Amino acid sequence: MAERVTHYMDAAGNIEVFNAQMKNDFNAMSDKMAEKAMRILALLKETDDMSIMIGAVAIRDELREGIADVVKEVQNAGVQVIMVTGDRKETAVAIAKDAGIYTSNEDIVWTHDDLDAMSDEEVKKNLRNLKVVARALPQDKKRLVKLFQELDIVTAMTGDGANDAPALRAAEIGISLGSATATAQSAADMVLMDDSFESIVTAITYGRTMTRTIQKFLMFQLSVNVSMLILSIISMFFGIKEVFSVTTILLINLVMDSLAALAYALEPALKRYLDVPPVPRNEKILTPYMKGAIATASAVITSLSVIIMMGGLDKFAVLSNSEQRGTFLYMVFIFTVLMNSFNTRSENANLLEHIELNKRFLGIMGSIFVVNVVILTIPIISQLFDFVAMTPMQVLIALGLSFLVIPADLIRKYTLSK
Repeated sequence: MAERVTHYMDAAGNIEVFNAQMKNDFNAMSDKMAEKAMRILALLKETDDMSIMIGAVAIRDELREGIADVVKEVQNAGVQVIMVTGDRKETAVAIAKDAGIYTSNEDIVWTHDDLDAMSDEEVKKNLRNLKVVARALPQDKKRLVKLFQELDIVTAMTGDGANDAPALRAAEIGISLGSATATAQSAADMVLMDDSFESIVTAITYGRTMTRTIQKFLMFQLSVNVSMLILSIISMFFGIKEVFSVTTILLINLVMDSLAALAYALEPALKRYLDVPPVPRNEKILTPYMKGAIATASAVITSLSVIIMMGGLDKFAVLSNSEQRGTFLYMVFIFTVLMNSFNTRSENANLLEHIELNKRFLGIMGSIFVVNVVILTIPIISQLFDFVAMTPMQVLIALGLSFLVIPADLIRKYTLSK
């Protein structure tokens, strides 16, 4: 706007010619203010034959309190934060520094003109160090999303205007502000009702918690599946047609699928998950940690089951016939599965870590235990499920045997930590 000014009004109200030196001084002041994250507004008065500058105002949008800490938290979580703004370069860099986005000389700052002058391949070579895009146009956002995706990087994009809709749709996660236009909100996958960057951190935390919860459930479920598969194969060598009856399998599936899913569903969102790098989109579902947990639990469950099948615990558990042996086998199997559920929900020796934040887990697992004890010890109910009623002592023996899966998994965790 300063280029259009031909005159200015001094403090005394006199109108003077706005000469080249004054323009240079004004631009220098504007640059200096921009480096302090301020924007300069020239106040003009239009007349029939001239434009008169009657003043200038420097304004600054203060960052929300604690935003730098939030940005650092996201960066520590392995998320690259890029500020894309229509502000001039100096203002954008100043804001990025205050927010903790621009932190070193290796960080790259581009303008729309810079981007427009580079090929896609040139841009992709430097994307990982990009921190600020100034004087940006809407098409710059969509182009950046596209190029990140070509590098196989999951990308989230924020926006609040109708012209941001293409970029919001193109991104894996389009994030709109609550104050955004209806077009932007409809194009987004997530809407921040409080317009707070901290809400994005919360979303990341819950997203990673969901990933961990699915992994926990898979470790729990696959341990059961692998054990049953191995037992079915081994049983053929002992001339046993079926290890478990149809009714027994249904009971195990009820525990393994529906009830377990409900128990794991409310696992707490922990901030420590932000310290773990993001999982690449091509990462295998089963990690080495998960494979180790499944193998350990399956080995314990299968070993105990085979020993019982062979009659190795008949005297110890006072089992006099195959029917009692079959019921005792199911009891040890289901109790061991329940014990292993605590192994899978914790990554360290404290199996009850944060259990107060998921009391439903204890409630469900405790209910499964109580219901099975009732089924296995009351004769009338046991007969309904083709079981032989067990004595309280046999229940305690089965419970003690099932506990073996806990130290076995603790040894695995300790070995991996080394």
